[in-house]
Formats: sequence, structure tokens, C-alpha cells
Amino acid sequence: MRLFSGAVTGANSILDKFDNKLVGFVTGGGLAMATKRVAEHQQAMVELGTQYNLTADQMNALDAQITRVAGNRKLSSSELMQAANAFLLQTNNYDATVAQLDNIASLITGVGTQSEVAGTKLGAMFNSGYKSPEEIRKWLDGVITLSQVGTGDIKTQLDALPSMGKSTPWKSLEDQMQMMALMRIASQEFDDPAQASAAVQGFFDAVSTKDGEKLLKSRGGVNTRGKDGQLKSPADLLAEIVKAGYGKEKNLSQAFSGDTLKLVMAFADPQKQTQLRDAANPANIRDGFLDEKATQNVQTFNGAMTSLANAGERFAQLKLAKPVQDLADAINDLSPEELDKYAETIEKAAYAIGAAVAARYAWRGGNKILNFVKGGKGGPGAVPPEAMPD
Repeated sequence: MRLFSGAVTGANSILDKFDNKLVGFVTGGGLAMATKRVAEHQQAMVELGTQYNLTADQMNALDAQITRVAGNRKLSSSELMQAANAFLLQTNNYDATVAQLDNIASLITGVGTQSEVAGTKLGAMFNSGYKSPEEIRKWLDGVITLSQVGTGDIKTQLDALPSMGKSTPWKSLEDQMQMMALMRIASQEFDDPAQASAAVQGFFDAVSTKDGEKLLKSRGGVNTRGKDGQLKSPADLLAEIVKAGYGKEKNLSQAFSGDTLKLVMAFADPQKQTQLRDAANPANIRDGFLDEKATQNVQTFNGAMTSLANAGERFAQLKLAKPVQDLADAINDLSPEELDKYAETIEKAAYAIGAAVAARYAWRGGNKILNFVKGGKGGPGAVPPEAMPD
């Protein structure tokens, strides 16, 4: 097997330098390059299956779904596999991973989120209670809908949401949308994104920490929690705080300072309060907006090239993975003596035409590698009959 590994390394080195212009543009990026990626893809799937104790059927089904979704979303299958791995790492739930692949891919292509971040983020959402693909898709549609409110980089704000709201219990769709809307409105109020983030973080901390709650109660008579003991929504709290302070800076400054005070003062304007509520209202979420955005983003030449590359890679996986394994098995069938005799011939064949292509050639007639390297039917090991070993 070490011989085979060495031969593959050599063949890969040749393929790395291979001029695809000589073989033409075949099924996306050149068949030679697609062939080279077969071993990497298979190894990644094996590692994934081992890490999460997946059966062969589960691995095959996941592989097929990754290929299908990646093709539909014009996304590299390797990127989607990384995202699936990140989701599995968060949830250890195979069925959920398969079900959520399209949402993960849409987040990558629609928002521009990195693959591992997308898998991790949606895995955390799944763990927090968003179980069905429809629930997560509604949440993602809400995020994209909010891109029409306020300003700022929606991807950066989405990435920052978990850490900024970590001290709060706000997990419902409406609460999460209010948090995002507040971040975008704050970005509109401040020229510096860092100031906007600090202002929102200051507000979240002030209303959700014990010290902050005590201060609001003692200085303004504001109860941050409802009769059920749960923290009120961001929009409700802003409205009550502004009302308790009569919208006056000198009153609100007893509980807030700096950029957070400036942000709270902005909501002394009733129109700002209405904007926050309307933007986060689930009824105003534009269903299918993420899908529309994701589709729009990949209607490019790069998207087409990615799709074509996926097709080439999949072709190589389906057509060449088994012959490569057959070649390895055939080499393993050789006795130590036979391996010594034909090692040089096998290695030369692998170096000459690449391990995967050699495998296809060797197994075209269903022959063992021993026959191939001995020179059967014109193989590279062909020698005159009188020179054949006994």
C-alpha cells in the first residue's frame, strides 16, 4: 500500500504541473484536475463518517445531498462539506444536517458568510430551538429583509449577533429581528461601525445584567421584566425607558452614557420606535427573499464555472473512485515476491499516466493488476515472452 501511496503522490505531482490546455477543457476544470480531487474528497468523507460514526449508507446519502445542493446553489461542494462538518460539530445530528444543507448553502451564497461560520451559526440556531428547515429559513429571510432597514454590512452584523446578545435570553424570531434591526439603525446613527456596535452592546448589557436592571429600576422606575419574569423585548424596553426619562438627556444620562446614551436618545423620536417594531415584525418578513438573493448572487460567470467544476468533480468521483480502489486492492493481492518483481513497473505506470487513469486502463478488461504489469494486452510491463519470469 505504501507503493501505491507513493505512486499516487508522484502522479499528483505530475497532475499539479499538467497543462490542461493539452487535454482541453473537460467536464469543468480539466479531467486531470478532477481526478486528482477524487482522493481528497473520498478521504474527507471517510474522516467525516469516522468522526460522527456514520454508516456507509449515511455517508453516501450525505455525499449525494451535498453534491445536489452545491450544484443547485452554484457552490463548491468542498465548501458545503466544510459547512456540513461545522453543523455536525455543533449538533451531532445527521438528519438535521441533511435537512439543513440548503439553508446553509443559501446563507453562504446569499449573505456571503464563510462556510464554517455558516455551519456553526445554523447549528447553534438548531440547538437554541429552531429545529425545522422552515423555521430557520424564515429567520434567514428576516435577516435579508432587514437589509432594507438602516445601514451597515449585514454579514458583519449577523456574525456579531450571537456575541452581542449572549447575555440576553432573546431567542424568539421577533426578538432576534429586533436585535438585528437595532444594530442596523444604530449603524445609521453613527459614522463609525465600532461606535454603533459599542452603543448596541451597551444597551443590551444595561437591560439584561443584574446591575443594569437595578439601576434602571432605582433611577427610572423601569421594570425590565414582565409579569412572567422574562426580559421584555428590545423595542418594549426602549419605549419604556424613553418614556420614563421623558425623552430628556439629563434624565436618561442617569442610566446611560456615551454612545449608548446617544442611541437611546435617538429613540425619543416615535418614528424611530415605529421603524424598529415594523422592521422586526414577522408579518413583514419577505418570504423567499434569501433564495432570491442567493440566486441573484450566483448568476455570474464565476457561478457558472463553479457549477461546471462541480460537474467535473462529481464525474470523477462516480467514474474513477472505484477503479482507484480496485487498483489498490489489486496491488494488495500481490505476494511480497510479486510486489518486488513488479514494483518498478507499477510505479512507472502510475507516474506515467496517473494512478486513476492507470486504474481505468488496467481494469477495462476486468484483469488483475498482475496481468497488467506482466504485459498482458500491451500493458506498460510488456516484455518478450523469453524474458518473462518463471
